[in-house]
Amino acid sequence: MMCSSANATKQSIKVPVNVTTFTSAVVYAYNPQNLLLSYGLAILGSTIAIAFGLFAMWKNGACYDNRMSTFGTAMQGFDASANGKDILD
Repeated sequence: MMCSSANATKQSIKVPVNVTTFTSAVVYAYNPQNLLLSYGLAILGSTIAIAFGLFAMWKNGACYDNRMSTFGTAMQGFDASANGKDILD
């Protein structure tokens, strides 16, 4: 037997229920020392990485640009006979 929505509404009983709710708030405590520490460490780490990269470029004596042939040369290995020049030039 199927119930129509009008029939179902007549059959439902409303019972009052006590409900307790909690409202939480996100509290952010700004601490400039933590911010300076994290940014300082990030800048220090990136400066060290740049220094290593510049040292590697100076030590290898090779100059690269952003052409596709440079990426291909780097993937295949540096050819000492090219003397740091692009092999397609």
